Amino acid sequence: MLEQHRVSTVRNLLSEFVRSPSLTHLRSHHVLDKLASEIVRRLDAASPLWGKWGGAREDLARAACPCWIPLADLTTALNSLPGPKLTSTDVSARIEVLQDELGEWPRDHLQDACTAIYREERQAGTELMAIVVRIRSFIEQEETRLQQEREQNYRARVETEKAKLEARFLAGVDCKWTTIASSKAIFCRMNGRVFRLDKAVDGRYELVRIASHDGEEGVVAGRYARRGDATAAVKEMAYKPDFL
Repeated sequence: MLEQHRVSTVRNLLSEFVRSPSLTHLRSHHVLDKLASEIVRRLDAASPLWGKWGGAREDLARAACPCWIPLADLTTALNSLPGPKLTSTDVSARIEVLQDELGEWPRDHLQDACTAIYREERQAGTELMAIVVRIRSFIEQEETRLQQEREQNYRARVETEKAKLEARFLAGVDCKWTTIASSKAIFCRMNGRVFRLDKAVDGRYELVRIASHDGEEGVVAGRYARRGDATAAVKEMAYKPDFL
């Protein structure tokens, strides 16, 4: 009987999912993750292995997963909800399983801030679920801010590296491919020889041996499907004694 109920639960969820007329919706990783989580949640709720859990207890435990809520306080709050008495082991074990299932773990770098929010709200008399909602909102905002900061730092490093490469090239030093000013082409110098790489309208790369980056004239050394192929050719041509 239990197995039939589990199969029926999964069938109903899948049936509801495939009713969507949108292929984009059906193929969305985010939507699939939500469906998988809901299937696991429904099956766990009906499982005798977690007999003390369900309803509001399950909702609060899931929401609290990344929030750095003290175990003793979380246990007390869960025991105030309908159901058999929970021990701290009951709660810690269930939270660990839910964290793995949801992919939501407390971030060490946010522990102090989350703990400060928790203490502030507890002193104000805020109920636990409201505190959890505020902490989750803070985590989302902070992770977004940190991601934007990482992206900005990465872009700054890329721009710095580009500027260094351009300076090396203009100084007459050997360097790998780099842009020069507003040119659409890229340039490199190897063994003192200067090369320009132009992208043709057909998408192929035209490798040109030039005397100087500011001159249009040069000798076409080859056409290549990939930039990596052109780079390999430069490494060979740069050391040929008979190459112009």
